[in-house]
Amino acid sequence: MKLTVYWGFNSAVSAPHLYALSLKTRKNGGVIVAVDPRQSETAKSAYIWIQPKHGSDVALAYGVMKHLIENNLVDLDFIQKYAHGFDKLKEETSKWSVESN
Repeated sequence: MKLTVYWGFNSAVSAPHLYALSLKTRKNGGVIVAVDPRQSETAKSAYIWIQPKHGSDVALAYGVMKHLIENNLVDLDFIQKYAHGFDKLKEETSKWSVESN
């Protein structure tokens, strides 16, 4: 399954060519997720619309990264080849918790 995530990006308006590709992928079983505090045109057509409160998207981003790292859902070969600082990112995400204080 193909997944397209638009994070704070209303592609239906600002990048219609990219949005058209997402719609084509969706017809073939793909999923569109929109992360946006407002219900944009892209959010309205998304399979999942995540509406974070203003300023909370950093916590959401760290939560997503923590989940991907802890569940071995990252492409380590790609990271070793093309990314710098992954060990620091991994250490920083380990400090975050989904438990409320």
